[in-house]
Amino acid sequence: MKDGIQIRHVKRLPTGRGIAGVLEGIHLINIYAPSGAEKKSERETLFNKDIPPLLPNTRTEILLAADFNCVMTQADTTGHTTHSKTLDILIKGLSLQDTWNMTTSRHGFTHYTPKGAARLDSIYVSSHLMNQKQGIETTAAAFTAHMAVILCIATDDPIMIHGRGHWRMNTTLLRDKVVQQNLNIQWKKWKTHQKFYPNNVTGWERYVKPMLKRNFQREGTERRRERRTLENFYYAAIYDTLEAPMDPACKAITLKHLKAQITNLHYQERQTIANNMEESEVMEGEDISLYQYIRTRKRQTQRTISQVQDADGIIHITTRNIIRAFTTHLREKYSMIQADTKNINELTKHIRNKIHREANDAMEAPILMGELETAVKMGKSHKAPGCDWINTDYFKIMWDATKSDLLCILNEMFIDGKITDAQKKGLLVCVPKIPNPRGLLDCRPLTLLNADYKLLTRIIANRMQPWLGTTLRPSQYCGMRGRTMLEALATVRDAIANAQYSKAPLCVVTLDFTAAFDNISHEYVFTILKTYGFSEQVQQRIRNLYTNITSVVKINGHISQPIPIQCSIRQGCPLSMQLYAICLDPLLNALEAILTGSRIGRRHVKNPLIAYADDVTLLVSDPQDIPKIQAVIQKCETASWARINYKKSKAMAIGTWKTETNVMDIPYYSDVKILGIHFTPTVQQTVHKNWALTTSRIRGLAQDAYYRELFP
Repeated sequence: MKDGIQIRHVKRLPTGRGIAGVLEGIHLINIYAPSGAEKKSERETLFNKDIPPLLPNTRTEILLAADFNCVMTQADTTGHTTHSKTLDILIKGLSLQDTWNMTTSRHGFTHYTPKGAARLDSIYVSSHLMNQKQGIETTAAAFTAHMAVILCIATDDPIMIHGRGHWRMNTTLLRDKVVQQNLNIQWKKWKTHQKFYPNNVTGWERYVKPMLKRNFQREGTERRRERRTLENFYYAAIYDTLEAPMDPACKAITLKHLKAQITNLHYQERQTIANNMEESEVMEGEDISLYQYIRTRKRQTQRTISQVQDADGIIHITTRNIIRAFTTHLREKYSMIQADTKNINELTKHIRNKIHREANDAMEAPILMGELETAVKMGKSHKAPGCDWINTDYFKIMWDATKSDLLCILNEMFIDGKITDAQKKGLLVCVPKIPNPRGLLDCRPLTLLNADYKLLTRIIANRMQPWLGTTLRPSQYCGMRGRTMLEALATVRDAIANAQYSKAPLCVVTLDFTAAFDNISHEYVFTILKTYGFSEQVQQRIRNLYTNITSVVKINGHISQPIPIQCSIRQGCPLSMQLYAICLDPLLNALEAILTGSRIGRRHVKNPLIAYADDVTLLVSDPQDIPKIQAVIQKCETASWARINYKKSKAMAIGTWKTETNVMDIPYYSDVKILGIHFTPTVQQTVHKNWALTTSRIRGLAQDAYYRELFP
C-alpha cells in the first residue's frame, strides 16, 4: 500500500479468501477463489454466502478484483475450464462491467497451461468508474503463475454518494437475549421519569423514544467495536500460533478453534444484512446468501433518482436540487383542496345505508388489551419504519414489558386526542414507477408512518371493518369482511363468459384514478363520514389523526425539511383502505343506480361494477349508459377532487359490443389487467395467458430458490 492511501471500513473473510475496504468513496473488494474442478462446490459457496458481507450496504461505486479461478463465458477460455453461474449472477446483480475490452488479438488470458489458456483474473467496476477508466493491461508476476491485471482509473470526478439517512432500529440486536434483558431493566428506569411529563404520550415521545434510540446506538457501536477488536485479536493469535514452536497436533487444534471464532463473528456480521430486507425476501431460519443481497441492491438501485426535470423544464442532477424539486412539487401536491358542497350533497343522495348506533358505541369505547395485542401481531416484520425509526418488531419482542404502558399511551392518543405532531409526521419515500425516472410524476410518493401511530389506526380499522361490510355497497371488496378478491375476479369472469356464449354486448371498462389517495380533500372525507352516520366523537378521533400533519421527503437516503400535508388519505396507514372505501362508496352508489347490469342465465342481475380500493371496473351492457356514467364521474371529480385518467383507463369489447362506440374517449384493448389478472375477450384466452404467466413466475422463483440457503 502506497504511503498516504488510507483504506477505511476494512472487512475480511475468516477463510482469508476475501477482503474489502473503502477508498475515497469507492468500495474495493478483492477475492481469491478456490481453484480446481474438485473445489467447485466450495467456490460456489464463497460466491453465494461468504462474499455478501463484504459488499456495501448502500448504493455506492464498487471495484471488484479477483482471482475467480473460473470463467463465466466460453470466450474467456480456449480449453475446458469450470464455469460459475453464481458468479454470473453476482456480477449482473451488482450491475458491474468487465474492464477488459476483449478483441481477437487481445484476449486478456491470465493463466496458461499446456491444455489451453483462460482469463481467471478479472476486474469489474460500476458504470461511473467504467467511464473513468484510463487503461488496462496484463503483465507477468514473479510471485504467481497467473498474469497480473493492472487497471488505471481516474478518481478526480465527484462520485454521487447515497445518503445514510437516519438511525434505524437494528432488529438483529433486538432478538439478542442480553439486549432484551437490558431493555427490560431500562424500561423500568425510564418509567420513573414519567412524573416529569404531563401525560404518558409526552413522556413516551420526549424521553423514552430518545433513550431507546440512544440505547440501541450505544449497544450497536459497542458490538461493532468489540467485533473488530476480537477479529484483530484472533488473526494476531493465528499468526502467533503459526510461528510458535508447538506440537503440530496441538497447533492444528488451536488454529481450528481460532478459525471457528472468526467464522462465528463473520456469521453475526452476515445476519445484519437482514436489517434492510423485506419480509418476502427472507424466511424464518434462512441463512443470508447472495440472493438477499442482490434483491436489496436492486431495490436500492431502482429507487435511486440520479436526475429529475422540474415543472419549469429544468433538469437537476445534484442531490440538493433534486430534493428541492421534489419538496416543491409535493408541497404543492398536498396543499389544501376546497371541496364542492353542492356536488357532495348531489353525490351522497344515493347513499342507502348508515352506521348504526351500536357501531358508534363500539368504535368509541376505550382500547382493550386484546385489541392492542391483535394489532401488534398483525404488524409485519422487516417493514420500513417511520420517522422515529422504531419498528413493530420492538413491540412484538418486548410485549410483556411494554404492554401495560403501551395500552395507556394508545388510550390517551385515542380518547384524549393527545397525539403529538412528531407522532403524526410521515416519511415520504418517492418510489420510481419506471426505470430511470426523469420527471416528478414518474415517482409514486408512499408515506412511512411511526409504529405507535400505525397501531392506533390499525385498531380503529379493525373496529370499523365489521360494520362497513353491512353499510357499503357489495361491489366494494377491499377491506370488507367476508368479501375477497377472488369473488371480485369471479364476477368479471362470469360476465365475460356470459357475453361470450350468449353473444350479448358487454364492455369491460377499467377506470384509472390519477393519484387516487393523494387527491382526496380532507373536507370531503369528514363530510362523507358525517353523512354515513359516524358520531361526532368518532369523527373527531379520526380528525385528530389528520390535523397538523407533516411529512419529510426522503430521496437517495437524504431527508428534507417537513412539508404540510393538507389533503390526501395517507398510503401506508392501516386505516387508509377503509377511509378510501367510504369516500368512494357514494360514486359506486351513483353508478349502480344508472347502470343496467347484465343477467346471467336465470340468476339475479349481477353487480354492474366491482371495486377493490381505487381499482374500479365497470361492466357496461348498454351503450346508452355511457353519457350517464360520464355525468356521475364529473360530479364526483368536482366533489372530492379525484380525477380519472382517461388515457390510462382501458375498455375491452366482449360479445357483440361494437368498438366504434365511444366510451368517454377511453381506448379499446384486447387485454385488460384487473387485480393482477389478465382478461381477454374469451375465457379460453384468459385461462391460457394467465397460466403461462403463472408457470413462468413459478419457474423464476424456483431458479431463485436454487441460490437460497433454505435448508440447514
